[in-house]
Amino acid sequence: MTESTYHVHAISTFADNYVWAVEQANKGRVMLVDPGDAGPVAAWIDRQQLILRAILVTHKHGDHVGGIPELLATTPSAGVYAGARSCPSLTTQTVKDNDCIKVLDLSIDVLPLAGHTLDHIGYLINPQKNAPGALAQPWLFCGDTLFSGGCGRLFEGSPAQLKAALALIAKLPANTLIYPAHEYTLANLRFAQAVNPGNQALMDFSARAKQRLAQEGRTLPTTLADELAINPFLRCSDPEIVASASGFCITNELPVPTDELAVFTALRLWKNGFK
Repeated sequence: MTESTYHVHAISTFADNYVWAVEQANKGRVMLVDPGDAGPVAAWIDRQQLILRAILVTHKHGDHVGGIPELLATTPSAGVYAGARSCPSLTTQTVKDNDCIKVLDLSIDVLPLAGHTLDHIGYLINPQKNAPGALAQPWLFCGDTLFSGGCGRLFEGSPAQLKAALALIAKLPANTLIYPAHEYTLANLRFAQAVNPGNQALMDFSARAKQRLAQEGRTLPTTLADELAINPFLRCSDPEIVASASGFCITNELPVPTDELAVFTALRLWKNGFK
């Protein structure tokens, strides 16, 4: 097995979704993460002449699971791995927090990432758990939990749950490649700069992101090292971010935050209405 055995490809769907396709090049097989729209995905698989073997689901929202029935209609042998509440009628193997599954000859850890929804999970592929050369650094498919420069909205979970999910991600190796499900980077960075205007690393990252989007058509994947340096939702103890969150709360007649969770909660509320 060589370093080039596995490749991750981005398939664009809807306005800003990515379906991540993990290709096992030496066997002509592929697994998908969160295929919300079957058409672009099926066309891509046909062009690449690959065989769909598995689908990984991070959570139940339609833009993540809506394409699965059509894909299974043409490839019924593909396995669907999902939490119990995500797409129960389509799931081949129900997975739960901290499981380890085997797909495309890869060992994949299931991470508990509740917050955006209560059933949200992530999939981590770690070089240390796989054959030498399978991949050079860890890959995390995190759905709508962490975005470059931001994080997901709270639809079902609490701020404490989402903050805990982000804290779990923050403990991964700094070189982890992070594959979120949406191209929200530039909008997130505008908010981040409003919250943390003195962060030179953030300004530099924003310039690189704009250049990357212009040249490559996307800003993802990102790395954990970059997110720890620029993402305000991972940096709730930073004095400037604390001051900004406090200012937002004072302006909106909300209690001034006294701990990191309260700062995080204020940031998420602020971001919901940020233009």
